[in-house]
Amino acid sequence: MAQLVQIAASLLILVAFVLAQRGALVPTARAYLVLNLAGSSVLAVQAAQQSQLGFLLLEGVWALISLRGLAVARRSLRRPVPTNCACVLDCCPYRATEQDGRPDEQRGPG
Repeated sequence: MAQLVQIAASLLILVAFVLAQRGALVPTARAYLVLNLAGSSVLAVQAAQQSQLGFLLLEGVWALISLRGLAVARRSLRRPVPTNCACVLDCCPYRATEQDGRPDEQRGPG
């Protein structure tokens, strides 16, 4: 049973990684961070139970970094949308587009 739990937790991390590599998720996306946090937390607990210190270090730090990323993402949701953002990164939700010059979040659905 422990092996199935480890495989499931590993798949959570791997799914996030594959989606990021394919461009479907950015590493700062909440879904990416949640998948990593869930998978690495389960693996860290299993590593602690089995006294696998190297694996515990890897997965524990992985979980903490994912948790911090979620905290940063949550704080950034509270910030107002910049009115003059000149970001050109595709992953930036405030990026002005060629369509009408407004950030994606200000444009609304459709």
